[in-house]
Amino acid sequence: MKKYSAALFMLGLGILCLAIHFWLGWQAYISEQQDHQASATLSSYVVEWGRDVFENLQSEFLQLFFQFMLLAGAFEFLRIQAYEKDEEEVKEQLERIESLLIQHGERTA
Repeated sequence: MKKYSAALFMLGLGILCLAIHFWLGWQAYISEQQDHQASATLSSYVVEWGRDVFENLQSEFLQLFFQFMLLAGAFEFLRIQAYEKDEEEVKEQLERIESLLIQHGERTA
């Protein structure tokens, strides 16, 4: 149970937020229907609430997708630059070692 405590906490928090959103939206829906001299029915509100929740989730997932793509692209770009920098440093070190070996070989011969 401890292993999933963070996930259960987040699930509970999400359900609580949805419940609060539902209740506050229901109060606003009742007020709006009263302003139009119409009756507030739970079934029509559930459809409206579901649409609003889905629109919010859709925009959040779309935003998250683009953020992920930008971050993945940035990490890939930075990784390539770091690799090229490391590759140049390794080449320079190998050239220095090679020149030291050649100098050492000339001294012993």
